[in-house]
Amino acid sequence: MREVKRNLFLLESIRNELRLRTLQIIVLRQNKTDPRGIIERLIEERKQMKQNQEWSHKDSAWAVFDGDEHIEQSYANWKSAIDRANSQDIQLAITNPCFELRNRSPLAPLNKGGK
Repeated sequence: MREVKRNLFLLESIRNELRLRTLQIIVLRQNKTDPRGIIERLIEERKQMKQNQEWSHKDSAWAVFDGDEHIEQSYANWKSAIDRANSQDIQLAITNPCFELRNRSPLAPLNKGGK
């Protein structure tokens, strides 16, 4: 849960910095954290939103999940999730430790050559 809050904070920070006031971020809470489970939950939610006329042709669906952890746990699940997302027009934002560490300290300069 702590990671979800941190990632939501990062996404909200990007939205504010880019002045994307009309952007709405919806966090889907679920028990499954594997990539394929996330994609299937997103497909289900989008379908429901379309039925309720809460989804327009201008909207886009994004799934965010950690890359390194899930590739190691189950490459088949990983590949299946990516294939399913591509076939369903779902955009992917796959994080890795470098992304997370950089965003924890956005004002810190990057060191070149280990200096």
